[in-house]
Amino acid sequence: NPEVKLIDTTHPYGPEECCAAIQLDENKDGDDDNNNQRSQSPTPFSPQKSKTSSSDTSFAKNTVTDHFKKSVTLQTKIMDAKTGLDIPPVRKFKQRTVSPANKSSTRRYPSVLFKFPLGIGASLQVHPRDPFSGHAILNDGSLVVFSVPPTGFEEPEKKDEDEEGKPPPVVSICKVFSSTDYEVTCSAFDPHGEKLYAGTSDGKLMGFEVATVFNQFRSESEEIPCLQPNFVIQIPGGAAAWHVVVSRNGRYVVVNSADAALRLYEAAECWTTPEEVEKPRYVFQDVVSKIKFASVDISCDGEYVAGGAQGNDTKYTVFIWSTNTGNLIDKLTGATVDLYSLAWHPTRCYLAVAASDGLVDIWGPRINWTAFAPDFQALPQ
Repeated sequence: NPEVKLIDTTHPYGPEECCAAIQLDENKDGDDDNNNQRSQSPTPFSPQKSKTSSSDTSFAKNTVTDHFKKSVTLQTKIMDAKTGLDIPPVRKFKQRTVSPANKSSTRRYPSVLFKFPLGIGASLQVHPRDPFSGHAILNDGSLVVFSVPPTGFEEPEKKDEDEEGKPPPVVSICKVFSSTDYEVTCSAFDPHGEKLYAGTSDGKLMGFEVATVFNQFRSESEEIPCLQPNFVIQIPGGAAAWHVVVSRNGRYVVVNSADAALRLYEAAECWTTPEEVEKPRYVFQDVVSKIKFASVDISCDGEYVAGGAQGNDTKYTVFIWSTNTGNLIDKLTGATVDLYSLAWHPTRCYLAVAASDGLVDIWGPRINWTAFAPDFQALPQ
């Protein structure tokens, strides 16, 4: 689907755009046993049964502007990246700051809709320091960047019949990398949004410096330079890369490949001495079952890697490895549902797992209550 919705989370109706009531299917077989107890749990959010609507929240009460409740659709402008441009390379991204919706005197839309020229592949990510721009991988293996004007969220200015108003805001989309040698399958920003990592269908890890591209986009320039990889590293085995994840401190890069392996790379080595990187620092996998991982993430401090997979007994499994030693730290077995995605908490040691039944499981550290008991006697739990 080439359509994208960019949501303003500071908008009073933005949270409603992000979540909706979970409509769980009833037991169609008429089986009244409690084999699937998770599906009988109440929905966590139900606007029909909620006593207070979103307009009664403290956020809405503090909002001085009567904002829109529905999305707005913006037209797109397809741009072509150019080669041979004499643009000085920039390594620092100029951050764009916009006032939140609750402090805006202009009516704002909760989200904007726009379309890419082709369907979206495996990656779509908003820039970590600019909420109005980002990148995506299209179905043809090309890498595109996009920029939504902040005025696209605002109510258009009213004009008189004889007065010419400003042109309507449009979303700029530019294909910055497309090559017959590399079919990009996944990508991810570094924490500052100045570098971009990408994996290919033939098992290669590439790195791009993208600060110049996004600075040109932000200045509304028509001259967008084509990207060329700063390094290309062959992943052992040559299996297709499914996911690329970068740690929040920018130190590690993990590649989830189709050969049921997670490979950990040192980001600094990839940029400084890529020709010496013949193999990853560690390879994480279940050597017994060889199950493929559906999702992967790195902990907030970069100390652990978590890989989620579908176990052989129809229960999902989460493996946790140490980035310092490469050893398996823990193995978590979940409910009898499919694992769709997992993510570490950005500052704490909690792990969220999104499952196929519409619920999110939160995993946390185990607490040994005996350690808090006097005379080493176990406390009642």
